[in-house]
Amino acid sequence: MTGQARIPALVVGVLAIGTVPFGCESQARSPVTGGRQVDPVEEAGPMSVRIHEVWRRELNEEVAARGGMAVWEDGAIWIGGRERIWEMSPQGESLRAIPEPAAATGRGSALALLAMPDRRSVVLVSRNGSTLFPRKDGTAGRFRAMHRNRVPGIAALTNDQYVLSYGQYPDDPHVGFALHLYSLDGHLKSWHPAFPADDWEVVTQMTGGPITATPEGDLLLAEIVPPFRIVRYLGGRGDSAMVVVEDETVVPRDELERALPNGNFASQWNRPVFIDQMRDGNILTIVRYYPPRRRSRQGLWVVVSPTGDILAKTRFSDSYEFITPTGTDGRYLAWIDDAIVALDVTVEPLRDATPAG
Repeated sequence: MTGQARIPALVVGVLAIGTVPFGCESQARSPVTGGRQVDPVEEAGPMSVRIHEVWRRELNEEVAARGGMAVWEDGAIWIGGRERIWEMSPQGESLRAIPEPAAATGRGSALALLAMPDRRSVVLVSRNGSTLFPRKDGTAGRFRAMHRNRVPGIAALTNDQYVLSYGQYPDDPHVGFALHLYSLDGHLKSWHPAFPADDWEVVTQMTGGPITATPEGDLLLAEIVPPFRIVRYLGGRGDSAMVVVEDETVVPRDELERALPNGNFASQWNRPVFIDQMRDGNILTIVRYYPPRRRSRQGLWVVVSPTGDILAKTRFSDSYEFITPTGTDGRYLAWIDDAIVALDVTVEPLRDATPAG
């Protein structure tokens, strides 16, 4: 990639949910503001990530139940919550709870939502199982029981097969693996080693990482365990793997000591939370970053070429969660604090580097 190359603009929308009567549309409207450039805290090139905040909608203190997002073919946004699903209009003007049958309450809290490649169906992964919704009309969906604690990554390979990234409980037959392929009928295969530990909480917290399926049908994994490493599984099946990049300037190897002091899991350590292959083939990864001696987390946006060159490392004070591809023109959804925001993101040649902060 030359110094004149540009990565197509991305748009990120950040969502959260307010409490409204079940099955009713929220009438509360917040003023929409925006129109500001988000300045980086630190950046290194040869490229730089640029973020422009297009609009922001603040929500009240009753925001709750965040458990992943998915976007349907018509642009409607589903948000997973505790024992229910919420639907938001494409631009965030309205929000309502989906009136599901009472039988749906046994699913447990949502962990992740995934729109299948044609975006005409959605899979909800919750603590007690997974549910396929073939349409968004409030029907119960097709539920299959399977228990898990957390899901740091989810990706669809086809319209009837998807991959989950997670560490499993010790009594599960696939506890030794991090990536698990499912069809709509159940588990098919598992691969990629889980983090080795006697404590099951450490296994579930340190296994896997964010994943994405590429247009070529490959699977990309940004490993949680330091150092920063992206692995490409050709064909998305676990039979052929290649390391795209391993770079300790992004997340060093000794960050593992910060994650597991005295062998116990700690929450504040640097690790990837999102990965996606952009339309030009470059890979965008977002790292949840904790500056030294500071408690507030930040976001480190890393762009990697298909051959493993680090093109951009740009750190922002904002830390985004539940970042979700929309399937349209490189647009994404995400959540931050108690606000909905839309961001235009470009990658440009690095000008004057900003000092570390």
